Amino acid sequence: MYIPLEVIGAVFQVVGSAFAKLAFEANSPPALAVAAFCSAQSLPVEYCRISDYATRAVCVALLLICNGLGLRLYVSGMQRSGSLLATVLSTATNTLCTAAIGAVLFGETLSMKWGLGAAMICIGVILLNSGAKPAVDRHAAAAASVADTAVAEAEPVSHRLRQRKGKHQ
Repeated sequence: MYIPLEVIGAVFQVVGSAFAKLAFEANSPPALAVAAFCSAQSLPVEYCRISDYATRAVCVALLLICNGLGLRLYVSGMQRSGSLLATVLSTATNTLCTAAIGAVLFGETLSMKWGLGAAMICIGVILLNSGAKPAVDRHAAAAASVADTAVAEAEPVSHRLRQRKGKHQ
Protein backbone atom coordinates (compact mmCIF):
# COMPACT_ATOMS: atom_id res chain seq x y z
CA MET A 1 0.00 0.00 0.00
CA TYR A 2 1.40 3.35 -1.06
CA ILE A 3 1.16 6.26 1.39
CA PRO A 4 2.13 9.64 -0.11
CA LEU A 5 5.17 11.28 1.45
CA GLU A 6 3.13 14.40 2.19
CA VAL A 7 0.82 12.38 4.44
CA ILE A 8 3.71 10.82 6.36
CA GLY A 9 5.33 14.25 6.64
CA ALA A 10 2.12 15.76 8.01
CA VAL A 11 1.91 13.03 10.65
CA PHE A 12 5.48 13.77 11.72
CA GLN A 13 4.64 17.49 11.95
CA VAL A 14 1.60 16.79 14.13
CA VAL A 15 3.67 14.57 16.41
CA GLY A 16 6.25 17.36 16.56
CA SER A 17 3.52 19.79 17.61
CA ALA A 18 2.43 17.38 20.33
CA PHE A 19 6.02 17.30 21.63
CA ALA A 20 5.97 21.13 21.64
CA LYS A 21 2.86 21.10 23.79
CA LEU A 22 4.45 18.54 26.11
CA ALA A 23 7.61 20.62 26.35
CA PHE A 24 6.10 24.03 27.00
CA GLU A 25 2.80 23.46 28.77
CA ALA A 26 3.05 23.96 32.54
CA ASN A 27 0.90 20.95 33.48
CA SER A 28 1.89 18.60 30.69
CA PRO A 29 1.90 14.85 31.41
CA PRO A 30 5.73 14.64 31.56
CA ALA A 31 5.91 17.59 33.99
CA LEU A 32 3.23 16.03 36.18
CA ALA A 33 4.98 12.65 36.08
CA VAL A 34 8.30 14.20 37.14
CA ALA A 35 6.58 16.09 39.96
CA ALA A 36 4.78 12.95 41.16
CA PHE A 37 7.99 10.92 41.06
CA CYS A 38 9.91 13.60 42.97
CA SER A 39 7.30 13.87 45.68
CA ALA A 40 6.98 10.08 46.02
CA GLN A 41 10.76 9.71 46.37
CA SER A 42 11.15 12.84 48.54
CA LEU A 43 13.87 14.15 46.25
CA PRO A 44 15.37 17.61 46.74
CA VAL A 45 13.79 20.43 44.75
CA GLU A 46 17.03 20.95 42.78
CA TYR A 47 16.93 17.39 41.41
CA CYS A 48 13.27 17.74 40.51
CA ARG A 49 13.89 21.00 38.67
CA ILE A 50 16.79 19.46 36.72
CA SER A 51 14.66 16.41 35.89
CA ASP A 52 11.85 18.66 34.69
CA TYR A 53 14.22 20.68 32.48
CA ALA A 54 15.81 17.48 31.10
CA THR A 55 12.39 16.03 30.25
CA ARG A 56 11.38 19.24 28.51
CA ALA A 57 14.70 19.33 26.62
CA VAL A 58 14.07 15.81 25.32
CA CYS A 59 10.60 16.91 24.16
CA VAL A 60 12.11 19.93 22.38
CA ALA A 61 14.71 17.69 20.68
CA LEU A 62 11.96 15.32 19.53
CA LEU A 63 9.94 18.33 18.35
CA LEU A 64 12.84 19.49 16.17
CA ILE A 65 13.52 16.00 14.80
CA CYS A 66 9.85 15.35 13.96
CA ASN A 67 9.34 18.74 12.32
CA GLY A 68 12.59 18.38 10.35
CA LEU A 69 11.56 14.95 9.06
CA GLY A 70 8.04 16.17 8.36
CA LEU A 71 9.27 19.13 6.35
CA ARG A 72 11.72 16.97 4.38
CA LEU A 73 9.02 14.44 3.54
CA TYR A 74 6.59 17.20 2.57
CA VAL A 75 9.10 18.80 0.19
CA SER A 76 9.97 15.41 -1.33
CA GLY A 77 6.28 14.68 -1.81
CA MET A 78 5.74 18.10 -3.33
CA GLN A 79 8.52 17.45 -5.85
CA ARG A 80 6.86 14.18 -6.85
CA SER A 81 3.20 15.15 -6.94
CA GLY A 82 3.18 18.93 -7.34
CA SER A 83 2.44 21.70 -4.90
CA LEU A 84 -1.37 21.60 -5.07
CA LEU A 85 -1.76 17.93 -4.25
CA ALA A 86 0.98 18.05 -1.61
CA THR A 87 -0.58 21.03 0.15
CA VAL A 88 -4.07 19.56 0.11
CA LEU A 89 -2.94 16.15 1.38
CA SER A 90 -0.77 17.69 4.06
CA THR A 91 -3.51 20.05 5.26
CA ALA A 92 -6.15 17.34 5.45
CA THR A 93 -3.84 14.89 7.22
CA ASN A 94 -2.64 17.58 9.60
CA THR A 95 -6.21 18.54 10.53
CA LEU A 96 -7.37 14.99 11.20
CA CYS A 97 -4.22 13.88 13.06
CA THR A 98 -4.22 17.02 15.21
CA ALA A 99 -7.75 16.21 16.33
CA ALA A 100 -6.90 12.59 17.06
CA ILE A 101 -3.75 13.39 19.05
CA GLY A 102 -5.48 16.25 20.87
CA ALA A 103 -8.32 13.98 21.94
CA VAL A 104 -6.17 10.98 22.88
CA LEU A 105 -3.15 12.62 24.54
CA PHE A 106 -4.59 15.83 25.91
CA GLY A 107 -8.27 14.98 26.50
CA GLU A 108 -9.48 17.75 24.18
CA THR A 109 -13.10 17.57 23.07
CA LEU A 110 -14.21 18.04 19.49
CA SER A 111 -17.34 20.05 18.74
CA MET A 112 -19.88 19.40 16.01
CA LYS A 113 -18.63 22.57 14.29
CA TRP A 114 -15.11 21.15 14.23
CA GLY A 115 -16.41 17.85 12.79
CA LEU A 116 -18.26 19.66 10.02
CA GLY A 117 -15.17 21.73 9.21
CA ALA A 118 -12.98 18.60 9.05
CA ALA A 119 -15.54 16.88 6.82
CA MET A 120 -15.54 19.88 4.49
CA ILE A 121 -11.74 19.75 4.29
CA CYS A 122 -11.86 16.05 3.38
CA ILE A 123 -14.56 16.65 0.76
CA GLY A 124 -12.44 19.47 -0.67
CA VAL A 125 -9.46 17.12 -0.88
CA ILE A 126 -11.52 14.56 -2.77
CA LEU A 127 -12.94 17.18 -5.15
CA LEU A 128 -9.56 18.73 -5.88
CA ASN A 129 -7.96 15.36 -6.56
CA SER A 130 -10.80 13.90 -8.61
CA GLY A 131 -9.81 15.94 -11.66
CA ALA A 132 -6.08 16.05 -10.99
CA LYS A 133 -3.74 14.89 -13.71
CA PRO A 134 -0.85 12.66 -12.74
CA ALA A 135 2.21 14.73 -11.96
CA VAL A 136 5.13 14.61 -14.33
CA ASP A 137 8.36 13.60 -12.68
CA ARG A 138 10.36 16.79 -13.29
CA HIS A 139 13.67 15.10 -12.57
CA ALA A 140 13.04 12.34 -15.10
CA ALA A 141 11.85 14.88 -17.69
CA ALA A 142 14.95 17.03 -17.13
CA ALA A 143 17.24 13.99 -17.39
CA ALA A 144 15.55 12.91 -20.63
CA SER A 145 15.94 16.42 -22.02
CA VAL A 146 19.66 16.46 -21.16
CA ALA A 147 20.11 13.01 -22.73
CA ASP A 148 18.28 14.10 -25.91
CA THR A 149 20.46 17.21 -26.14
CA ALA A 150 23.64 15.16 -25.67
CA VAL A 151 22.59 12.71 -28.40
CA ALA A 152 21.68 15.55 -30.77
CA GLU A 153 25.05 17.22 -30.19
CA ALA A 154 26.96 13.95 -30.55
CA GLU A 155 25.42 12.97 -33.92
CA PRO A 156 27.11 15.73 -35.99
CA VAL A 157 30.46 14.98 -34.33
CA SER A 158 30.24 11.27 -35.10
CA HIS A 159 29.16 12.07 -38.68
CA ARG A 160 32.19 14.34 -39.17
CA LEU A 161 34.48 11.68 -37.70
CA ARG A 162 33.15 9.11 -40.20
CA GLN A 163 33.70 11.55 -43.06
CA ARG A 164 37.31 12.19 -41.98
CA LYS A 165 37.94 8.50 -41.57
CA GLY A 166 36.64 7.85 -45.09
CA LYS A 167 38.97 10.54 -46.59
CA HIS A 168 42.06 9.07 -44.95
CA GLN A 169 41.48 5.50 -46.14
